Amino acid sequence: MPNTLAPPAIKIAALYRAAVREFIFIFAAGALLIVAVALGAIRLDSRTQTARMETRDAMQVELASKLIGHDFETAASDLRMLAKTPDMLDFITSEKASDRDRLAENFRVFAGEAKLYDQVLFLDAKGMEVVRANYDNRAAVIVPHGQLQDKSGRYFFRDAFKLAAGQIYVSPLDLNIEHERIELPYKPMIRFGTPVFDRRGQKKGVILLNYFGSALLDNFKETFKGGDQRTMLLNRDGYWLSSPNPGDEWGFMLGNPRTFGKGLPKEWKAISSADHGSIRTGNGLFTFMTVYPLLPGQSSATGSPLPREPSTRPLEHNEYYWKIVSHRPPASFSHERLNGHPVVLAILTGSLLLWFLLSGYLALSRASRKRWQATLAESENRLREISVTLAEGVYVIDENGRVVFTNPEAQKELGYSGAELLGQNAHALFHYQKPDGTPYPEEACEIGRVVLSGQTYRAVEETFWRKDGTLLPVAVSSSPIMRDGQVAGSVVAFHDITGRKLAQQMLKQSHIETERINTRLREVNSELEHISQSDWLTGVANRRHLDAYLEKEWRSAARAGRSLSLIMIDIDHFKAYNDHYGHQGGDDCLKVVAGALSSTLGRPDDLLARYGGEEFAVVLPDTPLEGALHIAESLRSGVEAMNIPHAKSSVSKQVTVSLGVAAMVPDVRDAIPAVLVAAADKALYQAKAQGRNRVCASEPD
Repeated sequence: MPNTLAPPAIKIAALYRAAVREFIFIFAAGALLIVAVALGAIRLDSRTQTARMETRDAMQVELASKLIGHDFETAASDLRMLAKTPDMLDFITSEKASDRDRLAENFRVFAGEAKLYDQVLFLDAKGMEVVRANYDNRAAVIVPHGQLQDKSGRYFFRDAFKLAAGQIYVSPLDLNIEHERIELPYKPMIRFGTPVFDRRGQKKGVILLNYFGSALLDNFKETFKGGDQRTMLLNRDGYWLSSPNPGDEWGFMLGNPRTFGKGLPKEWKAISSADHGSIRTGNGLFTFMTVYPLLPGQSSATGSPLPREPSTRPLEHNEYYWKIVSHRPPASFSHERLNGHPVVLAILTGSLLLWFLLSGYLALSRASRKRWQATLAESENRLREISVTLAEGVYVIDENGRVVFTNPEAQKELGYSGAELLGQNAHALFHYQKPDGTPYPEEACEIGRVVLSGQTYRAVEETFWRKDGTLLPVAVSSSPIMRDGQVAGSVVAFHDITGRKLAQQMLKQSHIETERINTRLREVNSELEHISQSDWLTGVANRRHLDAYLEKEWRSAARAGRSLSLIMIDIDHFKAYNDHYGHQGGDDCLKVVAGALSSTLGRPDDLLARYGGEEFAVVLPDTPLEGALHIAESLRSGVEAMNIPHAKSSVSKQVTVSLGVAAMVPDVRDAIPAVLVAAADKALYQAKAQGRNRVCASEPD
């Protein structure tokens, strides 16, 4: 009897086995698919997050670089303005106390308004502070004369004083030193200096701006605020100027040998050998950029951490730089490890969860991809909006100098549409000619040479030409675009400086008009001073000027141990002359005698003055008694030789003079000038008593 139950049982068993095999196959296939998708999603997510980190770090580093360059431009502009103010030129030309006071007030107002400079100083040619205004984050004050310091030994004075007119010295960023010690609390400082020349072209000293380095460093830190990376600013030797660990900062000033390069030699080798880029090592991701803040016409040197040590050597433009470094430690890349994705680990814990979580995981992966795509699209749109709304013109050229992108501002300034610019050689289209009409060869174009040199080019003034043939003066910056270590083109940003040039011309005209007015004022003051010091009748010095001059020369002679003589002169029988010829004749006689006396005196420091009535006096600096007697005899004989007719007199037929001479002696150097006047008067009376028309001498009591 056949077994009718076997076949169904066998079928069921076979079906079961087939179902198990199918289940195992499907399960295995599903598990492999889930694992493959999970690993792929993890890699995509990791790359996206890493790329976002690198892009954000690079943008922040570049922004920090631009802010530093802007700070240097501001300081250089302020320095040039102060060096050319009329108050500065007036003081270094005249060296008058009143002009110095006006300059000091100018410095104080400027420091209080700018709020960027710890000190605004003028140092003379010997390095001594002459004018200084300090700013302490509250108010600006003028430093009293007794508190001014000798800066002749500081490297920044020596380096700045060597420069020619118009050149600017920029010191390294270091700590301020006051009274031969590092100032506490630490005060980071950059010194901008330029020599100043008087109106005769003589170098008179140096004007210095002590720029608050802390402001620059605070702006630097603010740029990276809110990020989870560690940011550093290093000098060219790898010392920290700004560090997450304040104990690392200013090692070169404090004798701390620790540097970034000593702690991370592999990373420093890559950072110090390139201008910008990024490097990923076991210590994390390092994104960096080199800042070359010096502008055309600026120079620097190595400086010195010691108060009286000079700079080791000057620095070329490309040797003065800082390194901006953004560091993300390995912990920032936890998304690249499998244990950083707990959802995927849960999916992989069992076959049942794999099936249930498959759709959820796929949906999650798809949503995640869409989210990252939306983020990237938003970033692209934001960059596009920035370029469209940017107030500066921007265009991009490829390695052949052809335009591949322009923003609306560039099209507006140049007068071309985007289609007219696209694909054109930028230099040949709008940069082909200099302002004077001479051709500008493309091989000499610094903007285009960026794609060859790989170095950023900046110029405060360049010339573009609009479509209608009109000139467009611009300030321009051209930065290289790097791809795989090669220059693939450059980004050029420019803005119209027509308004600035017009303002400069107006300022120059204002300075010219101010100088004309000042010149006339000086002439008027000189005329007034001459009138106040001259006798109205004879034109020689008056009594007031005589007294002041004698007082000054007396003190100078007493202080230096030099000789000083005085001659008193009286016209003989002048009353009889005046009675005979009248007052007009007497006045004419006084003028002729004054002319005869003045023509006899040959030295510029000798002073002839009308003492009163028919009396004159002569002050003879650096002249002993013997020399004064010789000069007095020459004066007497000079008047006698003129043979001026005299009134009827039994004494003489022509006008003669009597002279009394006195000289300073050591015993009376501590006395007053009146002693010398009294002695000369005494000698004059002796000459008259002995018959007139003669010279007598007397020593002061």
